[in-house]
This record gives sequence, structure tokens and C-alpha cells, in this order.
Amino acid sequence: MKKLLAILFVLAILLAGAYCGASYWAGMQAQSQYEQMLDHVSRSYNAKAVSKSYERGVFESRALTSITLTGSPPAEPIRFSLENSIYHGPLFFEENRHVKWGVQPIQAVIRTRLAPATEDRKEFREFFEKLPELASSEFLTILHFDGSGESYLEIPPINKTLAVDGENVQVEWRGLDAKSRFDLGIGNISGSFSAPQLSITEKDNKFYLDSFHGEFESHPGLKGVVVGSGSFSVDRIGFDTSGAQVFSLKSPGFEVDSGVTGETINASLQLRFDNLLVEEENWGPLMFRFEARKLSPDGLLKMQEAARRLNERPQGMSDEDFSALFARYFKAAVTELLTKSPEFELKQMHFKTRNGDIDGKAKIVFSGTGDLPPNIFLLLNSIDAGVEVSISEPLFFDMVERRLLPAKSAGDNEGDAGDARQPEETERQVKEEARNVAKGLISEGFMVSDQGTFRSNAAYKFGKLTVNGKKIPLDELLRGAQ
Repeated sequence: MKKLLAILFVLAILLAGAYCGASYWAGMQAQSQYEQMLDHVSRSYNAKAVSKSYERGVFESRALTSITLTGSPPAEPIRFSLENSIYHGPLFFEENRHVKWGVQPIQAVIRTRLAPATEDRKEFREFFEKLPELASSEFLTILHFDGSGESYLEIPPINKTLAVDGENVQVEWRGLDAKSRFDLGIGNISGSFSAPQLSITEKDNKFYLDSFHGEFESHPGLKGVVVGSGSFSVDRIGFDTSGAQVFSLKSPGFEVDSGVTGETINASLQLRFDNLLVEEENWGPLMFRFEARKLSPDGLLKMQEAARRLNERPQGMSDEDFSALFARYFKAAVTELLTKSPEFELKQMHFKTRNGDIDGKAKIVFSGTGDLPPNIFLLLNSIDAGVEVSISEPLFFDMVERRLLPAKSAGDNEGDAGDARQPEETERQVKEEARNVAKGLISEGFMVSDQGTFRSNAAYKFGKLTVNGKKIPLDELLRGAQ
């Protein structure tokens, strides 16, 4: 019996030592993956993540991370710190809704919270002081031995009254749930987020946002360019005053998508909403679809570099020198983009109003070697483009009248008080001028009338412009540019 106990004791010591060694090794791997995550964040041109400290133990490590978010000048950067508690594998001895005790081998679990002593601006700190639920929200990351991982963010519901500039503001927030999966070794990331409702009420004013959610996915494309897809949608956004609805936007959303075709990048963008209400006037639905094809990955990288330079203006540099620096980077990016003969196409533009619809399509193709000419007009020689537009006659007249009326009213009011025209007379004259505008465009061949709709079809190819079948001479203009 004693011999058996001794053997069991030795085995227990060996197993404990082996687990300690495995946990320490898992901690080393977790630290490496943690640093890889920081590097991934810092690749964004408007974010930077730096490890301020890392204390590694056998079963647990602690890290402090500094995050800096930058925007376009003159916006000041936002800085804050994150506290990370890193629990080493190979087993995680705690059960929650994302990880079950001892069920699967795990390299590490990271619990991340906003650090109490942040580096951010005063208004940023005051915001979290008023809403401690946001500051105490936890970001949970699970790291697996194969290099993959999962992240979860849960923000609890909030229902409280805040004092803002001496006024009581009621905030109702039903929480947020976000999750993602990633493999930083490969560069793949996917995820989703959703929130049921947000409303902010101050006296008789109320802003509300109902059920917004989104999904995203990204992976490496060509030469370091990241491609993927993403979508975002909201059931309704609105603003009420004294119980009356003054603004409402139903079902707004957007979708983006990009991918690799041969040696170039293709991308698309889609915007939409069902209905827009502004001061009792309804608009919509709106549908907008745009595609960009044959984009040079080198040109996109240079465009990102130009954007990064715009956000990192050297201290003390004059406006003139900074403009010249940015122009140089921007020109290099555009020149590189033109090397692949890129195509840009408005696939669909449809907008419905109370006065009728407006529809349009457009396409532009650049042909050439990518050498940007010294005079921008010379670039017209390498363009092949087409545009189709149709607009209801009532909508056209309404748009022209809205543009003419302010100038007409101001001109009438400049005369003697006794000579001022009546509003009815001014309106009649504006309507007459709008019809003259339409007649002039039709007589010049720039648009045609077709069963209550004005239409225009234009084509431009290598210096020659045709509108509704009529050739518009541009040779003199191009010769002058040369």
C-alpha cells in the first residue's frame, strides 16, 4: 500500500510539473499571439496599439495596452489603456457561456477591460464616469493552439438619467452583443454585432435607433491589400419633438465587398433605405450600387499611404509644404491606379420622391500606361465613359425652381418697398424660368422629353462627346490644353 501511495504521489508530482510546464509554454505562445494582435491593430492607418507592460507568470499573465485612435487634422487623437488578464491553458478552469470547463484544450483566455487610469481627453473620461457600465464591459478573447481565436464583447443594458449641461437626459440602451473569429497567422477575420435599441430623451426631444446589426469578413488579397465584405443595417432611426415625428429613416443599410480577380482588386458598394421623412415630407426608397474594377493593389497601398500621411502631419510643417507633400503621395497613388486601366461604374441609382423618380447609370474606363499627364485635361484622351439619366418632369421643375427661387426673391426685395412683387408673381416667374431652362436644354439636344420624363444619354470616348446622338466638339478644348 505504501509503495502504491508513493508511486501515486510521484505521478501526481510529475503530472503537476508537466501541467506547470505546459501552462508556462502556453503562456509563452499566448504572449506571442498577443503581440501579433497588437501588430494587426497597428496596421490600420488610424489606430495604434502598444504594449506598455507584460508580466508573465506560470498560470496567468497581466498586460497593459495603450490604444491611440487618430483622425484627420485638426481632430485630436483619442488615447486610452486596456487591462488584460491572460489565463494560460492547456485547460481553462472556469465555465461561462463561451468556454466550458475542461472540455477543449485552450492556449489562453484573455479578459480585457478599460483601465481606470486612462490617457484620454477630459471629455472622454467624463463620458465613462457617467456610464460606468461601458467602462466595466468585458472583452473576452479565446486563443487556440492552432493559431485561431474567438472574441466576444457584451455591453450590458443601461437605463438611467444623466445630468448634461444642467438638463436631465434619459438614456435607454438594451445592450450590445458582438463576436468574431480570427486566424492572425493567415490573416482571416470574421464577425458580427447587434444591438436591439437605443433611445436618448431630453425634455420634449427624443432620439431613437432601433435594432442595428452588422457582419464583416476580411482576408489577405494581393501584396498586403486586405479584401472581404461587410454589411450594416438599422430598422429605424428617428427624432421626435413634443411627440411629433420630425425625422425618420427606415431600413437604412450598406454593403461593401471586395475580392481578387487576376492581378487586380474589384470592389462594390451598395447603399439603400426604404423611406426618409423630413418635416412631414417623404422621400424614398433609395438604391445606390457602385462598382470599381481592375484596381492596382500597388495603387491602393499608395492611396493608404497618402491617407496615413494626411493623418500624420509633421509638427511645425507649414500648410504649403504639407499640401505639396500630400499632393506628391496622392499623385503617385493615382498614377499607379491608372496602370491597370481601372473601371468605375454606377450600376444603379434610383430615388423616389413625391414628385416622381430619378434614375441613373454611369461608367468610366481609363485606358493608358498610367503616366499622369502634366495637364489634367490631357487625361480626357484616355477616358471611355457613358451616362444615362432619367428624371420625372415634375421633379425636374421642382429642383430648378428651388434653385431659382432664393435668387429671384432676393432680387425682388432689393427694389423699393412699394415696388416689391407679390409672392404669387415671383412664383409665377420662377416657374416660367424653369420651363425656359427645360426648353433650352431640349433645343440644344442635352435632354429629351419622353412621356412625362426627361432623359439624357451621353457617351464620351477618347476626346469625343456625344449627347443623345448629337456630337459635341471638344477638339479645340483639347488642342488648347496641349
